[in-house]
Amino acid sequence: MTRTNLRKKLKDSDSKLEESALRILSIRDHSERELFQKLKKRGFEVERIVSLIERLKETGVLDDRRFAISYARWRRKKLYGNRKIYAELLNKGVDRELALEAIESVSEEMGEAEAARTLARKKGTRGEKLFRFLVQRGFSMEVAREVAQNEDS
Repeated sequence: MTRTNLRKKLKDSDSKLEESALRILSIRDHSERELFQKLKKRGFEVERIVSLIERLKETGVLDDRRFAISYARWRRKKLYGNRKIYAELLNKGVDRELALEAIESVSEEMGEAEAARTLARKKGTRGEKLFRFLVQRGFSMEVAREVAQNEDS
């Protein structure tokens, strides 16, 4: 969403807090916690930030569900496993249930096993080394073991 469209949703507000929020959100979607932390780091008052975040949520400019699905989709395209994506979403302040919902949504597009097989082909390693690499990338032990064994065959 462009900054102009965001500004219209906030009724052409011009305060420094809102301008900062719009600048941050014009680059990419953020979770509520990410936006809160960035604005707080810039020295804005907590009460004003909380109030602005509520307005942004009401207008649909800030939406943790949209953020979670978008983030999970981006990480899956980068061939990360469900565990890694889930942990990163939680770290960004997304609710546990919403994180699981986002992972389920992207798994319909590209399953975890399919992502692991694609990554294994790209990586070109085999056996135990492949297994450790896949686990490090957030794939479940079962998926990593299955892919590592099948790549050896």
